[in-house]
Amino acid sequence: MAAAARSVCVCVCGSVCVCVLFKASAAAIFLSPRNPQQKIIKRVIGLEGDFIRTLGYKNRFVRVPDGHFWIEGDHHGHSLDSNSFGPVSMGLLHGRASHIIWPPNRWQQIKPSLPPNRGPLDTEEDEG
Repeated sequence: MAAAARSVCVCVCGSVCVCVLFKASAAAIFLSPRNPQQKIIKRVIGLEGDFIRTLGYKNRFVRVPDGHFWIEGDHHGHSLDSNSFGPVSMGLLHGRASHIIWPPNRWQQIKPSLPPNRGPLDTEEDEG
């Protein structure tokens, strides 16, 4: 059973600080936990405190720790994401991805969505 929709406000600071509201399904830009020189765009699957059924992570279920997100690529099996490296610190967040602009034939808005059967659970036992 899916958990009730929640959101978290995160301040993203660059030359200007902006508070951005994040919820499960948002596409976000992070520094890669494996290579801090690389930025990655992944979908937020869970927020701090959420229970997540993982896809190949070392534990079948994870409670997202405080100050972290659970992120996944849209193409499971072809993506380095939280199923590879675990929950991601909010400190690695750079912002929200809103549009695809390259290549031009793919220009479009990135709409919030969750893949089927993904997202937070009410409790660990929901899928047990």
